[in-house]
Amino acid sequence: MQLKLDKPFIGINHLNAHLAANFIDTDLEPPFIALLVSGGHTQIIKVNSYSDMQIIGETIDDAVGEAYDKVARLIGLPYPGGPKLDKLAQEGNPFAFKLPEAKVGEYDFSFSGLKTASLRLVKSFTDKNLPLPLNDICASFQECVSSTLYKKVKHALEQTGFNQVVLAGGVAANSEIRKKIFSLSDLGYKVYAPAMKYCTDNASMVASAAYFFENTFDNIDVEVFSRVK
Repeated sequence: MQLKLDKPFIGINHLNAHLAANFIDTDLEPPFIALLVSGGHTQIIKVNSYSDMQIIGETIDDAVGEAYDKVARLIGLPYPGGPKLDKLAQEGNPFAFKLPEAKVGEYDFSFSGLKTASLRLVKSFTDKNLPLPLNDICASFQECVSSTLYKKVKHALEQTGFNQVVLAGGVAANSEIRKKIFSLSDLGYKVYAPAMKYCTDNASMVASAAYFFENTFDNIDVEVFSRVK
């Protein structure tokens, strides 16, 4: 295609493209802190410039989207369970059940323990043949996840001195995560998140990354990786 159209070949990091979705129809410019949440990734990224980005925190086990889907399966929701769990959570009490927040690195995350705690909570009802309070379980799980993300991102902003924060990735469409990150604006931070149509994988975010990030190659001998840091 490069040879036929005489156009430059640009290698795009898929995760960078999710970040670049925030450049569409906004005035966003680096530096900023980014929270990337998806089915396969949970990362806090320090974006110093268009060409200088540093992952300062990430999950040591399950990604946020993965945790959502696994807990959704525990309570009988069909795949993909994340959006369905989010919908049920909006009708529940987020403080009905106290679920554990993992104590890991300064900016890192762990959701495997939360998944196990959710399983035990579900079994505490099913073992006694009691009906599951689905809305409350979903709301409590979502409160734990979103609060953890909020605290880590807030800490990163405080430590770096940056005044902008970006939400990106498929899970950026989650109602409570979105609400909590946007609440940082109450503390004086400028908050960005893609329009819903740009949260999941789309061509526009890839085009945005090609435009803003300096990833042009002179030839097509570019290695492709399923996961890139």
